[in-house]
Amino acid sequence: MSRLKNFFSYKKFTQNPLKIVFLDKAYFLQKETIVILKNLGHTVVPLRVQEEPKQMLDNLLKTCLQVKPDFIMGTNHIGFDPEGKIASVLNELNLPVLFWYLDDFRFIIPHGRNQALPNIAVFSFEKTDLPDLRKFGFEHVFYMPAASSLQPDADFSEPAFSYLQDRISFVGNTFLDAQKRWFLPKYPELYKQLNFKKWNTHQKTLVDFIIEEQVTQFSSEGELFHYAGYVAGRSTMENRIKLIKQLPNPVIFGDRHWPELGLSVEIHPPVHPTETAPKIFNASQINLNISSTQLHTSVNQRVFDVPLAGGFLLTDWRESLAELFDPEKELAVYHSAEELRDKVDYFLKHDSERIKIITRAAKRVKKEHRLERRIQKMLKWMKKTFQ
Repeated sequence: MSRLKNFFSYKKFTQNPLKIVFLDKAYFLQKETIVILKNLGHTVVPLRVQEEPKQMLDNLLKTCLQVKPDFIMGTNHIGFDPEGKIASVLNELNLPVLFWYLDDFRFIIPHGRNQALPNIAVFSFEKTDLPDLRKFGFEHVFYMPAASSLQPDADFSEPAFSYLQDRISFVGNTFLDAQKRWFLPKYPELYKQLNFKKWNTHQKTLVDFIIEEQVTQFSSEGELFHYAGYVAGRSTMENRIKLIKQLPNPVIFGDRHWPELGLSVEIHPPVHPTETAPKIFNASQINLNISSTQLHTSVNQRVFDVPLAGGFLLTDWRESLAELFDPEKELAVYHSAEELRDKVDYFLKHDSERIKIITRAAKRVKKEHRLERRIQKMLKWMKKTFQ
């Protein structure tokens, strides 16, 4: 280990272009991030993530020996083992790591206090998670919302989707697979005991709500976070079913489980998020956004992609929207099923209002919320932190 420590003792972030090893598992925005980093002139070496921790660590160290990177970059802690061995080795070798969290960190690292080491910088899309990440032990935490990776001047019109011009579209999944991933036999009964009427999503995170209601049911923090993953999946599915039932003649593009849910709607298979989805956004009269329930104040990528694709978005309210857009001029939002129904009825009849909102929102995204801008900020903060 001492020889490796000596080898990696070189100064980081002293020259441009930067050298970056990117932990790649085909997660959303990863491919686009690699392309942008290369377009910015940096040297990027993608490393395919391995499931077996020892193999992953061996491959990572071999790659770093060849590249001599300024830092390692990834998403949602993908590629690191739950026990924290990879994180510990990289910390000992003084190799900086950047992770962009695009989900609730409690689901990403439910047993993750051993991941909180001085060489790791976490950029979270949820601003209210920053204090909790610091309590976890992370020294370097930053707020970094999601963004659009779409080309701002691309033409997303597609005749094949012209039938959507007077329709309401929803592009999204059921979250049934998420429920299965987090499932334990005792969870369904515990879920039935949760009184969701007591939960104000804008004042309290899903995890905090569960802690308040059922913390005594769990023997550890990690076990509670695991259960929260199941609750997030199931509550998101139920909320999506409830809201879609409010819509006149909607069209769904999503996973294979939608036909199992008994909805009398038109259903299509899932579509590619950056190749096909923007064409649907562009063609549809209204694009509905129904956020997953674990999103507290943060927003998903849909909020940025739809207007940049030339589409009209009707989204559920999240507090961060007020910071990212002008809610009075650039957004159409709903706070309840009743308001959703009213807003849909209004905007189906007022094309001029929709067009004004699309134009203003697209201008905002082009100026402030493109992926390239987010990446440049992260690189700036990494250099300031680890140089």
